[in-house]
Amino acid sequence: MKLIYYILSILSIATITGCSNDDSQTLSNAVLASANEIKFEANGSTGKMITVYADADWIAEVPEWVTISPSEGTGTTDVTISVTDNMRDGTPDRPRKATLVFKGATLASRAEVIVS
Repeated sequence: MKLIYYILSILSIATITGCSNDDSQTLSNAVLASANEIKFEANGSTGKMITVYADADWIAEVPEWVTISPSEGTGTTDVTISVTDNMRDGTPDRPRKATLVFKGATLASRAEVIVS
């Protein structure tokens, strides 16, 4: 009887801990990008495309002056990166530089792309 109680206890614990609403369970264990750095002109730049490679879902973090489409995906996905003009009073403003992060489930499963 103790053996049956012990087995049922283990199964109930496994069921409780196995059912989670944590999004990281579906995020990728490996994320790579086809470029490490992308450069844009200060004014009138067109969007540039890179490819994100992943074995599951990924999400992106971007600064406010950068737009990407799509900002999340599953598996291998082409991503278009665009930036707002960097002009002040008709002349180029100070250069901007930021890092886009395509994230998977862990710190090791992320790809970084420098945008300037």
